[in-house]
Amino acid sequence: MQGKKVLIVGCGKIGGRVAKRLSSDFQVFGLRRRPQMSQDDIHYLAADVREASSLEEVFSQVLTDGVDYLIYCLTPSQRTEQAYRDTYVTGLENTLTMLPNPKRLKRLIFVPVAVSITRMMIVG
Repeated sequence: MQGKKVLIVGCGKIGGRVAKRLSSDFQVFGLRRRPQMSQDDIHYLAADVREASSLEEVFSQVLTDGVDYLIYCLTPSQRTEQAYRDTYVTGLENTLTMLPNPKRLKRLIFVPVAVSITRMMIVG
C-alpha cells in the first residue's frame, strides 16, 4: 500500500474521478454523506462535515495518523446562503479541526464544486 494518504471530502462525481486517478499513486480515502462500498483501491468513509462529532468518530477509527493531502470538493445540499455556509465554512472548519495529526497535512485543495459547474455551464 502506498505511503502518502489523500482524503477527498465530497467523493461524488467529480471527487470520485479524482480519487480513481490518484488511487494508483496514493492511498485514497473518499468521504461522503452516505456510505458506499470501497472499490478501485478507494476507501470510502461516511460522515457529515456539518457535524463535527460524525467526523471525529470516522477519523479516529480510520485516519488515526492523519493525511498528507486534503481535497475538499463538496456540493451544498441546497442552493441557499445557509447551505453554502454550512458546507464551505462550517464543514471545512470541522474537517480541519477533527483531522488527526494536522502537522502531517502538506496541502489543502479547495474546489467549490457548485461554482465550477455553473462556470462550466456558462463558458462551455
